[in-house]
Amino acid sequence: MYTKIRKEVFWSLLAKAVAFGLYIITNVVLARKLGVDLFGQLSYFLAVLNIALVISLAGFNESSQKYVAQYKDTQKLRGILNGTLIGRIIISGVCVVIFFIFKKEILFYFSRQVPMPFFVI
Repeated sequence: MYTKIRKEVFWSLLAKAVAFGLYIITNVVLARKLGVDLFGQLSYFLAVLNIALVISLAGFNESSQKYVAQYKDTQKLRGILNGTLIGRIIISGVCVVIFFIFKKEILFYFSRQVPMPFFVI
């Protein structure tokens, strides 16, 4: 039991370390290729995107983990997974619609200048 947990923890930590390393390398390469202005705009865009992501997730990951563990060998599991997926799609869709409706206001609020190329859709 403990060896299985240790092995899974090891692979999880290794995957996170590799992902973090690739993230750092990607940011360095992008910063050098894009230059200061475009990299700053990209960083701003990603920050806004992360805010939308936090809103659209709405705690579904944590709650679905609890219920999947609770009902993993029952017939309710399929309903839980389908409900989670449908809920995330609906909330994400609402976020997308809100961003499209208020695109100009969001651009004005965040950039206060000419629209950033990453926001132009």
